[in-house]
Amino acid sequence: MLPTPAFLLSWLRALTLVLGIVVLPGGSLAQDMRLSMEGGPDRWRVTGITASQQIGLTKLPTVLFERTGTVRGGEVVANLGCGKLLGERWCRVEKLSGTRAKGFIAQKYLTPAPQRPTPDDSLAGGPDVWQVTGLKPNERLNIRSMPSAQSRVLGTLRNGDPARNLGCRIDGSTRWCKIRTFSAPNITGYVNGRYLREGAAPPPPKPLPDDNLTGGPDYWRVRGLKPGDTLNVRQAPSTQSRVLATLREGERVRNLGCQMSGKTRWCLIRSTTGMDVTGYVSGAYLRE
Repeated sequence: MLPTPAFLLSWLRALTLVLGIVVLPGGSLAQDMRLSMEGGPDRWRVTGITASQQIGLTKLPTVLFERTGTVRGGEVVANLGCGKLLGERWCRVEKLSGTRAKGFIAQKYLTPAPQRPTPDDSLAGGPDVWQVTGLKPNERLNIRSMPSAQSRVLGTLRNGDPARNLGCRIDGSTRWCKIRTFSAPNITGYVNGRYLREGAAPPPPKPLPDDNLTGGPDYWRVRGLKPGDTLNVRQAPSTQSRVLATLREGERVRNLGCQMSGKTRWCLIRSTTGMDVTGYVSGAYLRE
């Protein structure tokens, strides 16, 4: 059975209104088909389908048009505006996770997502320090440049590593936390919040018993390195200790005191340029 001319005319008018090609004359039909694209919450949650099901986003507000993407049950999307077309409410939304896409979905599949920040959905609050936990043996937690599993990896953390808390938020179905590492090179980025628990800041390097951490100049200069060499800043006064950072010839550092360990004079220093690092260096390469 072929569509009636009246039906075709109504759809033609609706399409031209949506596309902005013509302005329909006043009247109840035009009022009913008007798509204002206003109102609603900042974010919607997809409901009415299970997490294993998907529903398509369409280029225009009808299932007859091509898909621009899909969303799953429970997914949170950004609201770009809603309106009524031919008796049904439609909303234009934007995906916030996975492959980004914009498109229309019937409002009957949407319910407002929580709008008020909570400790897990805010860039404020929470502990001062996180500790990484819950990783499997030999696993590493990626530090990413943006709150997305597709963004660039800046570094990694291991179980037990501490990190400064810069705030967390929900993006899609994942809680991302912005952190800054305590150890050099002091990486700032985003990690998956499911692997974080409240922790404590690492203690500052402690001098050995009977160390003399007084005397000497207020500042040292790194001198005597071979061309291209760098001076290791270590966590403890030992060549076996972890390297926190490196210094170049001529760099200026604050003197926190020196001590003898075996035949080596180790000096506790704090950097004055670039990264804020405190650790031990060989005193053989320091001059006033």
